[in-house]
Amino acid sequence: MVPSVRLTLCRSNKLRLTPPEPDFTPRDKSFDDKDATGLRYDLLDRKAAGRRLSDLVERTEEPLVIARDGDWGSGKSHFLRLWTGAHRKENDGRARVIYFDAFEQDYLDDPLVGLVGAILQEPAGESRLGLGLI
Repeated sequence: MVPSVRLTLCRSNKLRLTPPEPDFTPRDKSFDDKDATGLRYDLLDRKAAGRRLSDLVERTEEPLVIARDGDWGSGKSHFLRLWTGAHRKENDGRARVIYFDAFEQDYLDDPLVGLVGAILQEPAGESRLGLGLI
């Protein structure tokens, strides 16, 4: 079964093919996982970048904000969703990572409500708190 793709006309009058966003909970999948058809979630081979980000997060003792910048459709959200799961699996959960997509919460007047909700939905019992925010 071949997944469907979306064809979008961008502002620059270029056509962009966009594969569908896989439906999974960020903490459950990582760069090595595959979907039901056997296709890897990490089609852009960003596992090495994810490991470098995990190394940075694990070595940092002070609070840290990390921004992932890129064009629309370049895979920022997908990378962070996969990295969240990979970091938990590969680093034994030493740094607590909470995935929060601010764009999914933009209907709220106060973004803090959505962020607190995301923190409260995460499993308890992890010692450090690191936020994976986009």
